[in-house]
Amino acid sequence: MATNPPPKLQVQSSENDRLKRLKETFISKFGLAPVFYARALGQVNLIGEHIDYCGYAVLPMAIEQDILTAVSLNKTQVIQLANTNPLYPDFTSRISDIHIDKTKPLWHYYFLCGLKGIQEHFSLACPPGLTVLWMEPSRLALALQLECHGVLCRARHLWKLIIRPFQR
Repeated sequence: MATNPPPKLQVQSSENDRLKRLKETFISKFGLAPVFYARALGQVNLIGEHIDYCGYAVLPMAIEQDILTAVSLNKTQVIQLANTNPLYPDFTSRISDIHIDKTKPLWHYYFLCGLKGIQEHFSLACPPGLTVLWMEPSRLALALQLECHGVLCRARHLWKLIIRPFQR
């Protein structure tokens, strides 16, 4: 895990139309308020083609499109994943039953891979349940590209919620 994570910013959902819609949808869908929001900025590589994680130099540039995520913990050890875009079906599973089928790529596997990575890295037998709602751009290709960057954004917050309490 990074020793210098991105900064936390305090934001009022009432001051941002998208956050307000995300919060209202989250409450309507799950019956509780989110604990935090995460925003993953879109980026394009001006030099390089997704090789930055292999050690090659890239020159990324942020773009306006982003992914907003609302997250809450639950005590049921169930993970609930939903998206405001109806193209992506909701996903619910007990955390202990998570299975990623490599032959059938689904939108929520990005998140599940990140969660399983946290579980394995920190040897967590059974972390608390999570309730997560995404609000993504309308263009499907852009949304899928941003989802990769969104995993990194959410990992920092999941570490804060799941791992830190176990380390005390």
